[in-house]
Amino acid sequence: MTAMLLSGVLAAGMLAALAGLSALGLHAFAIPFAATAALLAMAPASPLARPRTVVVAYAASMVPALTVVAFVPVSAFTATMTGSVAIIAMLVLRAVHPPAAAGAAMIGVQGGDWMFLVDGVAPALAAVLAFALAAGALIPRYEYAWGWR
Repeated sequence: MTAMLLSGVLAAGMLAALAGLSALGLHAFAIPFAATAALLAMAPASPLARPRTVVVAYAASMVPALTVVAFVPVSAFTATMTGSVAIIAMLVLRAVHPPAAAGAAMIGVQGGDWMFLVDGVAPALAAVLAFALAAGALIPRYEYAWGWR
């Protein structure tokens, strides 16, 4: 019961950090980042939650998605294309993180520009990873570490 409560508090802290960044004018509160926060809070030992996986997966998803929407109009088809490319890239790179595929699909349907990497992706990932890493260092039995395996 205590572990569940701590996971809930950790997730709430991560979401509050994302909301705080958004209040500063950054685009850090988006559904894929909230899903990443939930995954890190609830399943920190999962291979899908490793810091390397999260960072590589978002890079492998967002860069192709932003490239596609620079040339193709946004639509459900574009979202399908960007999400599919993200999934393939994550599999090739052995860095599978499902919220990153959702982020690519979000770009495909909503559009975006390269600044989203700077004012959305980077601060959102920094916030949730910082919370998870701090929790891994401070909370007993919450096993989250910066392993790059």
